[in-house]
Amino acid sequence: MRPKKTRTYQAAALLVVSGLVAAHQSAVAQNESISMHEEPRHRLVFEHDQFNLVDLSIPVGDTSLYHLHDFPTFWVVLNDVRIESQTLGEEWVRQPEERPLRPIGTLVSIDNVTRPPHRVRNVDKDTLHLFAVVHKGFGVDVSEDVPEEGIEFDDRWVRARRFKLAGTSSSSMLHSDWPSVVVQATPGQTDVPVGEYSTGIKTVVGGWSWHEGGRPFRLRNLGLNEVELILIEVKI
Repeated sequence: MRPKKTRTYQAAALLVVSGLVAAHQSAVAQNESISMHEEPRHRLVFEHDQFNLVDLSIPVGDTSLYHLHDFPTFWVVLNDVRIESQTLGEEWVRQPEERPLRPIGTLVSIDNVTRPPHRVRNVDKDTLHLFAVVHKGFGVDVSEDVPEEGIEFDDRWVRARRFKLAGTSSSSMLHSDWPSVVVQATPGQTDVPVGEYSTGIKTVVGGWSWHEGGRPFRLRNLGLNEVELILIEVKI
């Protein structure tokens, strides 16, 4: 009987050690950083050889993994909430309560890719929702780019315009030599007519479509209420 008991003790000890090793590996994994595109809450919805489109959604009480922003990123705020952020190895930092939440459709450009690994926690009562254009190319020197009227944002990576369309109305004919991304920022139903065809139909906030450069198009509101669209030209 003694050998059997010894084997039982050895098996139990092995289970304890295995559990400790697994716990350590889990803790190490939680402190490792990954690329933004590998972070599951940053959902890759479209991939081009020079840019990606990402839909970020962090539910109430959820925390992202530690991650890095590898490329310049242009964000469209679709629903802002109170968050906490933590740089790897540092304490959690909460946004000041006096800071107002950013309105729907706010445009934010982040071209600093040297920020250390960090994670974000949603401490509010609604989902954090952002849409991003991630530029993987070299962009266009601003000095070589002639600005147009109505531009809300313009740098070497993207150019953005905001359109507020009344019910059943359309924009004028638009043209870009660069690929264009259209993001719906408010409720409604819209599309992007190209020639005789209706493309890029959107029915929800955060609905998006992308369009090759070089073809004229319009933005159209198919509903009765005003709708807001963000047009982002990706400079490649």
